[in-house]
Amino acid sequence: MLGALTVPGSLLITVAHGRAAGAATTSDPIVLPVQACRHLTTEHPDPLGGTRVQVLSAHLSEFSGATNCAVVGVIGKSLDFDLRLPRSSYRGEYLQEGCGGFCGLLFPSGPEASSGCAEVRGDSLAMAVDNEGHVTRSIADARWGADNPSSRLVFGSTSEHQLARVAKVLIADYYGRGPAYSYFDGCSDGGREALIEAQRYPHDFNGILAGAPANLESELNGLFQAWLIRANTGPGGREILTSEELPALHAAVVAACGQGRVYVPDPRACNFSPASIECHTQVTDTCLTAAQVRVVTALYRGPTDPAGQSLYPGGEPFGSELAWSGWFVAPPGDRE
Repeated sequence: MLGALTVPGSLLITVAHGRAAGAATTSDPIVLPVQACRHLTTEHPDPLGGTRVQVLSAHLSEFSGATNCAVVGVIGKSLDFDLRLPRSSYRGEYLQEGCGGFCGLLFPSGPEASSGCAEVRGDSLAMAVDNEGHVTRSIADARWGADNPSSRLVFGSTSEHQLARVAKVLIADYYGRGPAYSYFDGCSDGGREALIEAQRYPHDFNGILAGAPANLESELNGLFQAWLIRANTGPGGREILTSEELPALHAAVVAACGQGRVYVPDPRACNFSPASIECHTQVTDTCLTAAQVRVVTALYRGPTDPAGQSLYPGGEPFGSELAWSGWFVAPPGDRE
């Protein structure tokens, strides 16, 4: 159920009247297809007013524990999509998954959880995902955007709106009626997509889950991520703060700001001082050196100019320390 996706760091946005996301239950009636899956490759109403929509294949396959009609197609020149329609367990709800990183690919196993999101599985949902209008081998590859403003427009603004309209038409073709409730779920770049949907196309979905949105993407990729690495680089190009110190740092933050929980319920209200665990005698993994204290303080603060003005909205939130490893602190065993 979608309700299980409400996790710390996520924003649940209700954008239209209707029941809460994930409210479908086993008491909701099963909606059966009114035509064979293979017939979805034939002509259907154009939901995009002239933009070419091609269904390249439609066949039965196993997905999320049930037999689904797997529909693969392309919108316009290069917006590839994958839509899965349960054959005998659909209960009237549609879920669209965001795509992480710079996207650019579809997984052959079917719609995957957006980067960092809790996995959604269940045989009652119609589900779809797209490649955001371009093809790459890795979601970390953004070279497709060079000198390609039309692809950047699809990536930045229109991909999820276009897929939502096409998917609802195909759902109506297959089941004889469109979805009763529709939801969007995205984390990281998928979270950014979620915010675009809420801001620009609020009628596409009844509910939107925006998790860890990669908002202000130009500043994020062009400044902030490079600054994170530079802030933790010492003489000789070696890391100052290593992943070995992160568990002790995280434990100290939770002890100071967790209010008796195993996590920090509100990082904004946390006033933890990294200097409180500075090593005063022997240097160990349970304390921080003076240089590491300076690094951690900067990471929490975020990048600033010489006058102290913020160059990006915020730094790393209190309580996120264990996630630094593998992101901008090299994990154990991954150093020269």
